[in-house]
Amino acid sequence: MALTKGLESDDVLEVLAKDIAGLGFLVETSKTSGHKIGRPVFYGENGNPSLRYEIDAYHPQWRCGLAAR
Repeated sequence: MALTKGLESDDVLEVLAKDIAGLGFLVETSKTSGHKIGRPVFYGENGNPSLRYEIDAYHPQWRCGLAAR
């Protein structure tokens, strides 16, 4: 069966979450604000973040973020 729209990012994350957490990633556990992972993308004056993205997973040692879109 072919998908007309494709997979939703939440569905993909649900399948992969346990495995990527096992690699050391912090994984978004829900869409509520306390469980989202925000990371700075651009820095402005005095090194303050001027743009942040909400991502699905982040590995603090590797400084690697993952986002399914």
